[in-house]
Parts: sequence; C-alpha cells; structure tokens
Amino acid sequence: MRKSLLITLLSICTTIATGAAQAIIFQAHLTHGQEVLNGGGQAVPIGEGSSGFAIFVLNDTQTRLTYDVKLTGLDLGMVNTVPPTVPPGGPGDPGIGQTPFGAGTTADLNDDVFRGHIHRALVGLNGGIVFGFIDQTIALLNDQNDLQVDKAALHITGAWDLNEGNAGANLGTELVNLFAGGLYINFHTRDHSGGEIRGQILRVPEPATLALLSLGLVGIVGWRRKAS
Repeated sequence: MRKSLLITLLSICTTIATGAAQAIIFQAHLTHGQEVLNGGGQAVPIGEGSSGFAIFVLNDTQTRLTYDVKLTGLDLGMVNTVPPTVPPGGPGDPGIGQTPFGAGTTADLNDDVFRGHIHRALVGLNGGIVFGFIDQTIALLNDQNDLQVDKAALHITGAWDLNEGNAGANLGTELVNLFAGGLYINFHTRDHSGGEIRGQILRVPEPATLALLSLGLVGIVGWRRKAS
C-alpha cells in the first residue's frame, strides 16, 4: 500500500506548488522518546522498533484538518472503524487489547494499537484528548465519517472537521494550539497504555514545506522496504 501513501504526498506537494489552495501543512515524527512519564520528565526510549510519521493539511478556510499517518512496528489488526458494541468495563468486556471485534494480525498482543488521539499539551507535558480517532470508547471515536484504516500497510487517514472533538474541544477551539505547537498525536498499545509513540504536531514553514514533505516521503519508502 506504499503506492497510495506516495500518491497522497505527491498530491499535497502538487497542491502547494500550483497554489491551487492556501493549505497549511503540519507534520509529526512519532517516537518513543517523546512520550512523557505520568510523574513528569522524559520517557526512556524503549527501543521496540515502532515509530511513525504524520502529515496534516489545514484547508484554506481552516475548517478541516486532514491527517495521513504511516506507522511501523505496530499492529492495526484489532482496529475497527465501527464503534464497539460492548463498552469497556461493561458486561462482556474482554479487556484492554482484546476488543469485541477481534485480535491483531500478529501473534504478539503487545503491539496491538487500541487507542489513537490528538492531545493538547506542549512538548514535555501530557494533556487531555481533544480529538480521538481510534478508541474502545464510543465518545472518543470523533472521526466516524472520514476515518480509513489500511491494516496491512499500517496507514491511517481521516479528517478533523470544525465541530468534531472531545470534552468540549473541537477544531475551532484548538486552532490556536495547533499553530502554537501545542497539540500532539499519540498511539497507545497493550503494553504501553499511556502511549507508545508520540509526535508533536508542528507547522512546516515555507519554503521548506516541499523539501520536508519529500524527506518524509523518502522515509516512508525506507520503512516499507525494511518491512518487506
């Protein structure tokens, strides 16, 4: 599925180059080292081989933020875009990492992604969830209309629309934090329920946008080659 992500990146580059829209580009490199311990301080990199790269595009009216995420070293097999029928903690709940809609695609349960969110906090701090796209709680599935998950390619796409969000937050209220570098994307797994990989969402300044997108594209190709 490398081809589909390359097409997405090339499409973004073309849009910027032609000036067809005044899109604003953000990116996030997801690593272990950006995770923050609950008690504060820098989390120690766990070296499990998982990482990620995400591109975000804010439209010219600033009413829609699309996201395109490529992960490596994780398992999206248990993720379902349909809300679970059994609420966590309720009757029949099989527990974290064992959702009602099945297990992952690998034998290792610890690499199963069961939560994916955007949080509000600056680098080095933990913050609340302002937008959820993967979760076992229906209230945190805030992108039920656009979310697409390619489990085999570890590729996630979707869009954060103006009025979507969690706990009173939405894209409109979070734009100031987005531009200030005060949002991060976080993926949680069975063995790292507080977060396994995290990346601060940072604006890509012009004229570096195309160059950095190209670097991200090259990095994704490299990940794919290593995985094959």
